[in-house]
Amino acid sequence: MFYVLTAVEVFLQLYLEISLFLQIEGGCRDGKKWRRWLGILLLGVMAFLAFYNNLGCVVSNLAILVSFGLLGIWLKLWTDKKLVLILAWSFFAECLLLFLKMSVVIILGIYRKGSLGDINNNPDWRGSFLKIVMLMCLLFICQKFKEIIKGVFRDFLKRKKLTLFIVGGVEWIFATYLMIISENSFYSWAFVMNLLMMTVLVFGLLILGLSIQYISISKEKKMYLSREKLLKADYKLLKQEYEKNSKIMHDRKYELSYLQQCLIKEENEKALSYLEECKEKEHHKWKMEVWTGYGTIDFLINMGRERANEKNILFQVNIDANGIPIEEYDFFAIIGNLLDNALEAAEKCEKGKRYISLEMRTMNRMFMMTLKNSYAVEPIQKREKFISSKEGNGEHGWGIENVKSIVKKKKDI
Repeated sequence: MFYVLTAVEVFLQLYLEISLFLQIEGGCRDGKKWRRWLGILLLGVMAFLAFYNNLGCVVSNLAILVSFGLLGIWLKLWTDKKLVLILAWSFFAECLLLFLKMSVVIILGIYRKGSLGDINNNPDWRGSFLKIVMLMCLLFICQKFKEIIKGVFRDFLKRKKLTLFIVGGVEWIFATYLMIISENSFYSWAFVMNLLMMTVLVFGLLILGLSIQYISISKEKKMYLSREKLLKADYKLLKQEYEKNSKIMHDRKYELSYLQQCLIKEENEKALSYLEECKEKEHHKWKMEVWTGYGTIDFLINMGRERANEKNILFQVNIDANGIPIEEYDFFAIIGNLLDNALEAAEKCEKGKRYISLEMRTMNRMFMMTLKNSYAVEPIQKREKFISSKEGNGEHGWGIENVKSIVKKKKDI
């Protein structure tokens, strides 16, 4: 019975450590045969060593370090995640299980009234049964609050890997301390302290993780509000352009009536002169227009050029690109944010020193875009984030963050 319970305990332990990581991060590698067989072999070695160790003792600091290394190697072999991320998870998971096993040792020590050596080096079915119960409770909690736990640990593994290393280290040190004070006899307060410490660490992680999620959601909300504000401004420009075109169409009716009267009166010279004048105006306008092949992008750049002319800003455009590499909507947001910032910065310069230069090129199937502009004040940057000089700082400065998020999203695909 003891062997069966030990085998079940090993299975639950490995299942928790591996399945939870794969649910949080995913990213399994391709199914190459050698990688699959090597992974199965390594998993078998891990299971055998854990089974052998659990037959000889309840807890072992050396076994924790060995398991941490083997689990890290297996996850790196099976997934495409970064090594530091894998090691952070492996160390935290192994130290958390050490905490659980230490609770079992203390319970058995109080029940059997023995020393640490007696209890730890003579495991029996009771210890395996208690560990299975604790692992089942942990598995139930993970399934019950799966989405919350996945969200919290995904943020930790993405942004706070060092925190997981520190928490794992605290667990390991505290478990070792409990082993030292329980060397001769066990005390009920040691179990309470162990349980309290584990609760504080786990709930502390959850609270910290939820606060990270809240900050992340707030940041995303501000970026979406920034994008919405930009789109409203561009919609206003589009409406103005529509009204301008409506006026042109209205005036065109009178132009056609004028030409009709000239032809009726056989005043051909006047009609030809007027047509030449119109042709020259349209030619100049077309010459100034930018054409990328995308209506909304063309509109935005041309509106930017008009706004620059109104503010005496030299606007140079050089486009030699075969399409854009991302969705038109996202590219529209990028161009809109960058042009807005460039126009605001260039306007603050002295007249004659104001310029904006926009270049798009396709070289060797790579799309490159460069936007340069003059500025009077050096931009302030804090922790890789540009700080807006406008009043109401919390509402501004999200344009560049918006651009970064779109570029990063496309880079990760």
